[in-house]
Amino acid sequence: MTFPSYPGQPGSDDPRQGLGQQPAYGQQPWAGQPNSYGPPAPQRTDADPSTPYMWAIAVTPLLSLLTLAFVDISSYLDESLRLAEAGSTAAPSSPGMLLAQLVSWGLYALTVVLAFFDWRALKRRGVDRPFAWPWAFLGVVYVIGRAVVVKRRTGRGVAPMVVYLVLSVVSVVVSVIIVGAALAEFLPQVAEMTPAP
Repeated sequence: MTFPSYPGQPGSDDPRQGLGQQPAYGQQPWAGQPNSYGPPAPQRTDADPSTPYMWAIAVTPLLSLLTLAFVDISSYLDESLRLAEAGSTAAPSSPGMLLAQLVSWGLYALTVVLAFFDWRALKRRGVDRPFAWPWAFLGVVYVIGRAVVVKRRTGRGVAPMVVYLVLSVVSVVVSVIIVGAALAEFLPQVAEMTPAP
């Protein structure tokens, strides 16, 4: 009695023998082989990639800009100058600066949590292999990577990334303007205190 032989089964005449073996270095596995990359994920045009979690992440640069409202930059610079005159190497501290730092760390943690919920929501909506949420620890990497993967899987979903990047640029520009204005007021005081040669 003979038994049929299948591709990859020892003794078969199929050239794809050794189905369970790992591919040689540099060789790409074929789709039927274990641990293969497999075919690309099909597009799910019916899956909605827009989640409230991703939109919340998209507006975090605007929220981080609001932390400047807690800091009196002029007082902070004056305190720095006073400590420098006294010969102290201590950094100036203020309740506003501490509050701004706490809010910044809170926004960072919130972004990671929102990324996890966003990743889970995408999986529930049928998006195959969404971008891994731990990349949110690197901030903008998750936003960009998620947009690229979701665009490939669904054909859309780039808008939150665009909003995030635009708000990030606006946040940086506004911060530079505010700090620059405070420095413009502060530098003449430094020039007055510098002894003439």
